[in-house]
Amino acid sequence: MSYIFISYNHDDGDFADNLKEKIKEAGFEPWIDIAGLRAGEDWRAEIDQAIKEALALIVVMTPKAKESEYVTYEWAFALGAGVKVIPILLKPTDLHPRLGALQYLDFTNRMARPWDKLIEALQQAVDHAPHTIRLPPDVPPEIKRVITGAIAALDSASPTERKAAVETLAQTDHPAAREALAKAVQHPVRDVRIHAAFALVPFKDARAVPGLIEALCDEDESMRAIAAAVLGHIGDAAAVPNLIDALRDKEDIVGEAAAEALGLIGDAAAVQGLLDALHDEGIDMFVHVAVAEALEQIGTPEALAAVEEWDARRRPKTDRPIDTIGPGALEPKIY
Repeated sequence: MSYIFISYNHDDGDFADNLKEKIKEAGFEPWIDIAGLRAGEDWRAEIDQAIKEALALIVVMTPKAKESEYVTYEWAFALGAGVKVIPILLKPTDLHPRLGALQYLDFTNRMARPWDKLIEALQQAVDHAPHTIRLPPDVPPEIKRVITGAIAALDSASPTERKAAVETLAQTDHPAAREALAKAVQHPVRDVRIHAAFALVPFKDARAVPGLIEALCDEDESMRAIAAAVLGHIGDAAAVPNLIDALRDKEDIVGEAAAEALGLIGDAAAVQGLLDALHDEGIDMFVHVAVAEALEQIGTPEALAAVEEWDARRRPKTDRPIDTIGPGALEPKIY
């Protein structure tokens, strides 16, 4: 999610710090000038860039903020750049007519500050924003050029170019590239979402999970099986319901991979679904073996008792090895 620029007079720093924490608690990323950019020679260029890449700008208005050339410049530049401006009236102030025309939030009453309305306004800014991936303002210029070019290529009409763009982000050794990959998992184009999710797997980044879950429904059985396997590698319990469904995939290799993933995740919430699969006569016996092993890994008393009973009565005697997804599936590859 893109960041929120906070414009304020430094005399109101305590409130700005509180505002920053409230924004973070709501799931947004705040951007606040704590490095004294305004005192440097190039403050305007850096501030301009930060504002242009922001999802919205919150301006904290007080009489001193109104007098500040920096605060005035920031909100005026944001309006000119088409960035949503949300004024907060912290102390009674005659607002500039341009700000007064906007819907401001009255925070003058310390006992009844409308934090909910502020978060709602920020969420509306998210909902109405075009699909963009913005970078933090501190990314080195040479890295920024590479990442920005890759981000632009994610929207290409060519599937090959979109895949290459994800590969570029995956190979760029900078935290901003990884953040761009995580945001690409929410891209409107399906193949970008899935490519980006697989690119995050080597980091065991849970933000890959939605894209990997989507890959569990791919037409290609190998894709479904690998998606199941790497979900186990990441270990996020959010994937448990989808992996339970995958136990009954029409291809046994997918069911086995899903069972193995559930064992690796080790969430007791999977036990009932695994027990149902263990006694499902329509499931291949080798999937049953993988399910039993997953139950043993989870190790709850109910799971262990069920496996012991099933093993004594029905476990198949065979030398055929269980199909597995080899370790190569966990290498940083793009599909």
